Amino acid sequence: MKSIESEDFSVRFNMKVSDEIKVLTDKFNLMSSKLQYLYNEVYKSSLKLKEAEIKNLQSEINPHFLYNTLDSICWMIELKQTNNAVQMIRNLSSLFRMSLYRTPDGLVLLKDELEHAKCYIGIQQLRFTKIKFTLDVQEGLENVYVMKLVLQPILENAINHGLAPRGGEGEIDLAVYRQDNDLIYYIYDSGAGMDVKRVLRILRGENISLGTQGLALNNVNERLKLRFGENYGITCYCPSGGGSVFIVKQPIIYKKGE
Repeated sequence: MKSIESEDFSVRFNMKVSDEIKVLTDKFNLMSSKLQYLYNEVYKSSLKLKEAEIKNLQSEINPHFLYNTLDSICWMIELKQTNNAVQMIRNLSSLFRMSLYRTPDGLVLLKDELEHAKCYIGIQQLRFTKIKFTLDVQEGLENVYVMKLVLQPILENAINHGLAPRGGEGEIDLAVYRQDNDLIYYIYDSGAGMDVKRVLRILRGENISLGTQGLALNNVNERLKLRFGENYGITCYCPSGGGSVFIVKQPIIYKKGE
């Protein structure tokens, strides 16, 4: 029992005992085996989550996005578009401030995650002036905690692989609502559509071939599943009217530790 208390679940009874005692020792050995299995599974999941979080830290700052944004700011200044340049700098500053903000558990308030998403979209709307963005958030979710940096990679994918092939023109709709005990992000873009089977393979980590964007989508999906379980994560489909839809599901968390 002292070995179990010290988290050594490999201990087993191998003594010759009476039949009555043997029933107890067999049950103890079975319990010890189950505890060892569960401990190993939790430990492995914890390691995988840490690895996913490290990958997320590495991919938070997309150099191509930064270069393109800085280049756009330079052109705006050259063209005397001072107000647009100032607004883009403010959005970029807020975006990176929120990206670099660390929390021990990787959770932030929903309003902060949405503000981060709006800063990103604000930058892209200054670059691609024909992007329309709508945000609809169900009431009562202001104090919900969510996993950090989930929305930006999906919005980035919508622009780069949906709207950009059409000249950067189209709309992106983001709806946030409660479904039973879960929080849902519904992201629609009116772009060129996608190969759903290919994207689903990327989300599973089977065929990551879209460069950093594919890695980012896979990382978000992996973090959600490792943190909350296999019932959570990202799925996607192409609606009959065209475009693409991504749906993200995570549990409702009203305060850290719940």
